[in-house]
Amino acid sequence: NVFLGEFDSARWGGLTDINARELATVIPLGILTLFVGIYPKPLEMLMSATLQNLVNLMAR
Repeated sequence: NVFLGEFDSARWGGLTDINARELATVIPLGILTLFVGIYPKPLEMLMSATLQNLVNLMAR
């Protein structure tokens, strides 16, 4: 209420809760985000050669 004011049910009343299809999309993305946040080494290893080439190119 402080930031957005009163809830405008005429404007936002048609919105529904998340459905099964949306949930099936959000859960794997959330798990992947959590995994990369906790254990980023596999992603870092995938990108290391490309990033090293980019660093070498920028160092010229």
